[in-house]
Amino acid sequence: MVVGQIHDFLSRKGRDFSVDLLSRADTKERIKGCLERSNRWKQRKSPLQPMLMVWLILCLPLFRARSIPNVLAYLLAALRAAGSILPLKPVTDGALSHARKRIGVQPLKSLFQETARSKTYAPTFHGLRVSSIDGSMLTVPDTPANERKFGRPGTGQGKAAWPQMRAVTIVDVRSHRIRAANLGRCKGKGEGERSLAVPLLDELGVGDLILMDRGFYSAPQLSRLLERKVDFISRMILQAKPKILQCIGPGDYVVKIKGRRLKSPEDTCQSRRRALGKTVSFTFTARMIVYRVKGAREPVCLVTSLLDSQSIPAVDIIHCYHDRWESETSYDEIKVHMASVKHGSQHTIFRSKNPDFVEQEFWAMLCVYNLVRELMQEVATAHGFSPLELSFVDFVHALEYLIPEVQSAKDFQLPYLYRRVIWDLAQCRLRRTRRHRAYERVVKVKLSKYGSKKPGHGQRIRNIDEELCLV
Repeated sequence: MVVGQIHDFLSRKGRDFSVDLLSRADTKERIKGCLERSNRWKQRKSPLQPMLMVWLILCLPLFRARSIPNVLAYLLAALRAAGSILPLKPVTDGALSHARKRIGVQPLKSLFQETARSKTYAPTFHGLRVSSIDGSMLTVPDTPANERKFGRPGTGQGKAAWPQMRAVTIVDVRSHRIRAANLGRCKGKGEGERSLAVPLLDELGVGDLILMDRGFYSAPQLSRLLERKVDFISRMILQAKPKILQCIGPGDYVVKIKGRRLKSPEDTCQSRRRALGKTVSFTFTARMIVYRVKGAREPVCLVTSLLDSQSIPAVDIIHCYHDRWESETSYDEIKVHMASVKHGSQHTIFRSKNPDFVEQEFWAMLCVYNLVRELMQEVATAHGFSPLELSFVDFVHALEYLIPEVQSAKDFQLPYLYRRVIWDLAQCRLRRTRRHRAYERVVKVKLSKYGSKKPGHGQRIRNIDEELCLV
């Protein structure tokens, strides 16, 4: 094939491209709708069509250890196996970069938000849908543009090795699917986890139970959740001094919490708001549970909206609160296992040196993580066990083998192949139950004796012959 024929062939195939194993019945239409609303669907004739590029961007976090051209080659392997004379690298690296720029951030962000809101989440705790909110820092490549956009945190030894973005997510504890997400700078006014969480909590409604660590505790925010009939279990900060109204049982109390909050959540000017009369006082009744874990330095104090102590004992609430760690497990699956790298690649979660591409990768990462989690849910349901019993690491490795097999299959082979694939993926089930584990907060590798790498510490060209000196 000449270059023109290669591009025409790729353009035709790219208009209707999808990764069949990860695609659901409505995925293609959702992608097309997000592209159309962002005015990215109708573009000039190009070998890198918008549908193909969206799937390429979605697969970049899934195959973080591969370069972008190699991810494209992996996705197009089925076309090559079908007998086409498509080369291993049909387009240049620069063309891939320009195509990513044409897609932009908004279609991927809209795709995540639309798919996350459209899913149904099963109730798991006394008829309530349990979710957990938590934040994490994600490393990005060390470029001036990324540092200006996301910032670089300080450390005890100076500054961190990489710029970092801050992400806050709401995770369904049963399926690990991400329900909502927000991102911001790693430091700066109004960029803390609590500020980023405010718009996310507005996504919750009647029948939701949100688990929050004390870093997210905010009496004004809890009062807003009660107004929208959203239940919560939150760890209290030490500074909170609620008034005890009644003792229900050992470590179980009914308390009154009062405070002041902004009339409008958008107004964050702390110094002017009282003078302008922008705050109102509030009080609400909650339940406080105080308990201690053996070996812990201080007791744990929980506050919850679940007041019925007869149907929901304190011990049930304590066990439910500890499901908050499912958020940490989701971050571990994404950062350590899905978006991991091999030697020779930058040891960062994202690969892009441009801030817009970093944000594009962020929303793609959440989208593909949810697609993988939906497939895990489908496999677990077909075999009658919980999706949390599947090993995420084994599941992702299995996908790497199975995606090209499904892509290259003929239509008449698909019914049998899908049944076999579901059975293959079910073999990723863990053979033992999850243990209750605890680890000390220590590190394996000590700090290096060498100095920190600075921007001027680049490559130097040496003439060895001139530097040799026989003595």
